[in-house]
Parts: sequence; structure tokens; C-alpha cells
Amino acid sequence: MVAGALEILGIDFGENRCSLTLEDFDIRGKHGKELDVILQKKSFYPGKWGFKYPHLHDHFEESVETLSQCKFVFVFRDVYSVALAWEKHHGTPIYIGLDWAQGRYNKLIRMYQQFKNSSHLISYEKALLNKELFVDQLASFVGINLDESRRSKLLDYISPGSYKLMP
Repeated sequence: MVAGALEILGIDFGENRCSLTLEDFDIRGKHGKELDVILQKKSFYPGKWGFKYPHLHDHFEESVETLSQCKFVFVFRDVYSVALAWEKHHGTPIYIGLDWAQGRYNKLIRMYQQFKNSSHLISYEKALLNKELFVDQLASFVGINLDESRRSKLLDYISPGSYKLMP
């Protein structure tokens, strides 16, 4: 939902990305020098660009200098919802999913502490409860002025559920 909203705001996620999740295939699985080289090339792209890489928190310490030039959007979901998804996907007891989710959030918090001055925190559930505030704050964070047409498109796009193709 958040990456889709950013794309509607005009953030370019590049050509080599998953059309459903918007994850960048050029970046997925990369870290250290390999990630640095890709991000340094992208820094010369015109306009506002972004990438979605849910596991960046696992390796961010290897690229702090390069990443310090980026802005970050951290999305937090209810830990129980994350654990249920883990349980369903992996067929494990719920406590394993809860432990995994807590470990992931601890890593995200460490990354946020490193880049807090260039970061925006989002609660997925609160964003769904107050779509207008979510849209306004996200647009402000990325420096985009919302016209009524784009605002309406964003509000229509934001809904709970599965991934959806971009409109």
C-alpha cells in the first residue's frame, strides 16, 4: 500500500521491479559494496526515485555512508498480524511468528535510530483508519504538493487486503 501510494505521488521505482509489490529486482538481495554501487548510479537519475527492499534492515550497517543520502519510510504493522502471516506462510506455531516479527522490528528500530532525521514512520493500521492524514503526511515527507485529482486517486487506492496492481 505505501509503495503504491508513493508511486502515485510520482516516486519512480524504476523499470526492473515487481509490478505487484514494487520491490526492486536490481536491489533485492544486494548489500555492502554491491548495494552501494547500485544506489550511487541511481543517485544520478533525474526526479524523485525510490526503491522497496523489505530486508534492507538486515544489512544497512554495511552501507551507512551511501544510505545516509536517502530518505526512509518505515512501515510498522500490528505484530500479531505479522505473526499470523508468518504462521500461515511457513506452517509454524504462532509463537515462532511472534518471535520472528519482534526480531525484525528490533532491526528496523536500530535502522530508524541511525537515519531518524531522514525517516518517516507509518503505522499500517492507523494509515487505514485515517487515510487523509496518511496521504497528507506522506506527500509532505517526500516534498510533493497534492492536487485534488492526485489526492482523490490516492484515497481510492488505499484499502486493506492483498496487493493490487497500480491503477
